[in-house]
Amino acid sequence: MRTTPLPIDTAPRDPARAWSQTGRAAGYIAGSALLAGTVLFLLDATGLLGTGPVYRSTGAGPLMDQATFYVAWFGHQHQIVWDIIARDTILPVAYLALIITALAVRDRTGPRHPESQFLVTFFIVGGTFSILADLTFLAAAEYWRQTGWPVRPAESAIAVGQTVDGIQTLTAWPEAFGFAVLACGLIALGRLCREHLMFPAALGILAYLEASLLLGIAVTGLIPFDAGYNWLSLAAGAVVGPVLSICLGTTLGRPQTPAAT
Repeated sequence: MRTTPLPIDTAPRDPARAWSQTGRAAGYIAGSALLAGTVLFLLDATGLLGTGPVYRSTGAGPLMDQATFYVAWFGHQHQIVWDIIARDTILPVAYLALIITALAVRDRTGPRHPESQFLVTFFIVGGTFSILADLTFLAAAEYWRQTGWPVRPAESAIAVGQTVDGIQTLTAWPEAFGFAVLACGLIALGRLCREHLMFPAALGILAYLEASLLLGIAVTGLIPFDAGYNWLSLAAGAVVGPVLSICLGTTLGRPQTPAAT
């Protein structure tokens, strides 16, 4: 006679340990994704993958000149579409990981602290807007994946080009707002670092520095000031941001002790 063994109850997983492991992994993922996405963006922005066309007036008339420019621009974007798809897929992963990291910070510090609630709220809102901005820009890749756009009829080339221009314009304000809100969350994180001994003092300084850089990116993106935007993006996305995220993940991954709160 065969019998079915009864299920054996297993001990529940310690929530504090689970959040510690989750926060560490999220911090490492956020730092790595920020670095990778920023490098891919700067490869395009600095012209290392090739420079786009320049609009030139010719005897063919403004209509043909504009159509010629858009077709040449689409050809350039087609050559680097792999970079655009990669970075605008990786960066949303970074923002999502930052939101999870913020949740782990709140678990470690306790939900009764206003700063921890502000941190989570600002990271969720700012991260969501930043994700939407990247994914909206990524929608233009559907045009750039195609090749062989004809110059004639000029009206069609111009219509498609202006449509893509419109898509890019839609990302400006959501991106700036998202970065500004994320900066507010980083200020809350800096205040938490001053109140909790578990966080190194240097972590708070990095949080304030990253907040300043994000605000600068938001402003230079709206002006626009491309050189300033690129330099600030390099500092925030390839240096301070990854270091901050990885250090925060490392801190959250350490076992919680009574002296750390």
